[in-house]
Amino acid sequence: MSTPSTRFAHIDSLRAIAALLVIWMHTSELFVLFAAPSFQNQLYDIAHVMDFGRVGVVIFFAISGFVIPSSLRGNRLECCREFLIKRLFRLYPIYWLSIPFGLITFWYMWNKEISLSTIFWNLTMVQEAAGHPSVQGQYWTLQTELVFYGLCVLLFLQGVLRSAITLSLLVLGMSAVCLVPILLAFVGRPLAVTIDPAWTMLALHLGVMFWGALFRIWYDRA
Repeated sequence: MSTPSTRFAHIDSLRAIAALLVIWMHTSELFVLFAAPSFQNQLYDIAHVMDFGRVGVVIFFAISGFVIPSSLRGNRLECCREFLIKRLFRLYPIYWLSIPFGLITFWYMWNKEISLSTIFWNLTMVQEAAGHPSVQGQYWTLQTELVFYGLCVLLFLQGVLRSAITLSLLVLGMSAVCLVPILLAFVGRPLAVTIDPAWTMLALHLGVMFWGALFRIWYDRA
């Protein structure tokens, strides 16, 4: 007898739509630079106005929040060890294979220089935190995923990963880090300190991911 699948077909379909939106954005913005004006200009204008790249990335983060925390169940220490091993083997092998492709297409073909230390730091997936550029610009999403994994493990060990109150507070707190400075600046009362945009965007995207985890609680109890 076959084991019932734990995958959600509609979530996989949504993931495919998100991937197509990101591909649409990146391909159209490159073709419009080199190709003669034609229909691709309209395709780029649509993607740019609707910000399809951002929409696709936000959908991916929401799906991660919906899916990832639910895989942490059972004995806390044993489950965390198994979770981290599975996540590392799922991410890093394919990620490492993409680095040579990125070096060729993003650096060598355009005669850009990149240091050996930067290449080695890229193998860790936390190169930007160490002050090194990513071989491919899209790698920042993977670093956000790593932070989310770490926070999920910490919350699971504390027994609050499925607490609606905890997740709601995280959504509000993470979102506030990004949105409150914008609102204060809009009303003419900017913060006395400037928060690095990279940190504000990280907080906002983590808020989206924890919203996905909160939505999963509602979904499972519906």
